[in-house]
Amino acid sequence: MDLLRALLAGLAVLLTAAPTLADPQTDLVTPTGWWWMTDTTVQAVEDKVAEGFRIVDIEVESVSPFRLSAAFVRNSGPYQKNWWWLTAAQPAGLDNFLGQNNARLIDVEPYQTPTGEVRYAVVMIPNAGSDYYVEHGWLRAYTSSDLHNWVTDNPDKRIIDLQLMGTSGIQTYAAIWVNNTGARYTDWWWLAGVPASTLASELTQNQARLIDLELNGSPDRVSAVMLPRDGNGFYWLRGLRFEEVDHVAQGYATRIIDLERYETSSGEYRFAVVLRRNDNELTVQTAYEMRQHLTPEAINGFLLREIGEGSFVRAGVQEDRVFEPASLLKTIYHFTAMRTISIGADSLNSQVIEETGLQGSCPDGTGPVSRPLETVLRTMMEASSNTAAAAVVSRYGPLMIESVAGAFGAVNVGVNHTIGCGCTPSPNEVTLTDLANVHDAVADGVLGEFEEDFYRLMPNVDEFGMGGQSTSSLLATSLAASSLSAAERSAFLELAYYAHKPGGYNCASPNDPDYFRCRGAYVRLPFRSECGVELREFFIGAWVEEVDSIALAEEAAGAGMVSLFEDVLQKALSTWESSNCPSTQNYCQANPNSTGEIGRTIATGPTTVASNSLVIRGSQFPLNTLGYLLVSDAEGFVANPGNSAGNLCLGGQFGRYAGNIKNSGPNGVFAQWVDLNNIPFPSMPAQVQIGDSLFFQWWHRDTDPAGPSSNLSEGLRVNFL
Repeated sequence: MDLLRALLAGLAVLLTAAPTLADPQTDLVTPTGWWWMTDTTVQAVEDKVAEGFRIVDIEVESVSPFRLSAAFVRNSGPYQKNWWWLTAAQPAGLDNFLGQNNARLIDVEPYQTPTGEVRYAVVMIPNAGSDYYVEHGWLRAYTSSDLHNWVTDNPDKRIIDLQLMGTSGIQTYAAIWVNNTGARYTDWWWLAGVPASTLASELTQNQARLIDLELNGSPDRVSAVMLPRDGNGFYWLRGLRFEEVDHVAQGYATRIIDLERYETSSGEYRFAVVLRRNDNELTVQTAYEMRQHLTPEAINGFLLREIGEGSFVRAGVQEDRVFEPASLLKTIYHFTAMRTISIGADSLNSQVIEETGLQGSCPDGTGPVSRPLETVLRTMMEASSNTAAAAVVSRYGPLMIESVAGAFGAVNVGVNHTIGCGCTPSPNEVTLTDLANVHDAVADGVLGEFEEDFYRLMPNVDEFGMGGQSTSSLLATSLAASSLSAAERSAFLELAYYAHKPGGYNCASPNDPDYFRCRGAYVRLPFRSECGVELREFFIGAWVEEVDSIALAEEAAGAGMVSLFEDVLQKALSTWESSNCPSTQNYCQANPNSTGEIGRTIATGPTTVASNSLVIRGSQFPLNTLGYLLVSDAEGFVANPGNSAGNLCLGGQFGRYAGNIKNSGPNGVFAQWVDLNNIPFPSMPAQVQIGDSLFFQWWHRDTDPAGPSSNLSEGLRVNFL
């Protein structure tokens, strides 16, 4: 296992520069469906092909009975090809087939029949379009020395697939080659029969990635074909048990491009795999961050989904896989209670009997106490009380909890045992998609006026990482590193909001360490567009199971939460940094007053909602004249309203500070403090929120040659943080 971990280190390659595809067959990383099977029949492979899958790697595991292993991709989208596969080809017949169908080989597997004949299992694609090579071919029964000589003699060609075969005690190879010239040229490297440590060194030294891996009778000796790294993640691992292949491939957000099965000295089958990126960059990066803390037997999943209007998944691994949520399931209990309250079938003030007795962390049904339902829910969510959770389950029943959750898309919820009562044969069940669906329903308004109560009764701090992985520290360092002003940073923090719930079980025994950790978080962040602010909502969740230490379980789950939060946090901050929004801006043409000047309007003091100390001033007015401030929520323009000599620059709804008539005095100036909690709109006083804009203008008495009149200053837009 130590060697395996060493090989993993540094092999998730996430570079920025990506060269032209050297070989589209192995270079494609567009996410696609995939499958693998081992020690299976030809019929089973044919059945998978009939489902719309295409073989990318085939291995003959035994000839009597005839058994295969294979890796597949969904034969659609950019992976769609005409293709062929044969399981018992002879050289002459195969060459004839290739010529007749303008095909080229992508995988070859020699084997010896029980009668001593050599046959080949092969996979072929058309030599056309993006898969076209001017030259291509295959070699058979070449020794390692023969191959070295061939490579030396053919510098304009390169090998794309190697397969070892042992016949009569002699190791020979079959190989597939293509031309390596013109637009198809790429650096490449190959090894035959070297220690695995040599391959690891070559990958690092050449900044290379594997496209083909063969085991030379032992997992510690390998043959390989490599290409330059292209900025997309890849991994190679050995020593995996059957179930661990899926754990690792899915957990890393990858697909299998090469598969090798071998038998250990104890008679157990293990696997070596080459994995290729199979998801978007954020998903691959988050998967890597989590898996660095996990051994192959561990399972992980995560989800970042924007919720509310336009809900969509930004990143996810195994988000639809059922896991044991421990206390995270209390989110579903909480939703059931709040939904029942929202339709008038219960109340936050209702008295609930909570049996407070515990044996360890397990409610034991003793110590009944009557509490308001609001207190029970808060204790369940904030303090993670298992007795409070048991009281909620008792009040509504498991079937109702599952039914209410299912009605809003959480169809995999299973309330199967009392939370806190250990690792039972009947674990509770949920998926991250279930949890996201519940939060999405809340964002869509299914709780009505109780939406804020739903989140208020949960932990609301900005720390929802785990282990040494801190979202709070990430938030602080990201804000400090940004170009935002102190006022902008304060406004950002004021608008951001969090509500979350962790879960975890320690199910370890001396011979079977098994730790579970998970967390789900509702995150609301402010995004700016010019002067506007849009609050966007997200669900972030991560889980791990079958981890062999508490520390690693918490580090892995925390790494997932931090990686996903960092993505949305940086995107939100970037909108603030790129927003072109001055705090104040004059607009609208004013007409000169009797002084021959236009009335000026300026703001003094901070334009932050929290300070509430904004003063709107005016200057260049007639001396000792009367005036007052106007305010609106939109720009507008009306020339000479009510026979005024000026222009009204306000639109929408607007109000007057007519109760605060000012005198311009000997200097011709006005000043008005604006109470941001009490903007005098006619329908009702309004309270300014961060991201709002208000528009101000001074009205004042004036004279003109025709007699007494009035005038208006220029307009002023104020954008609040």
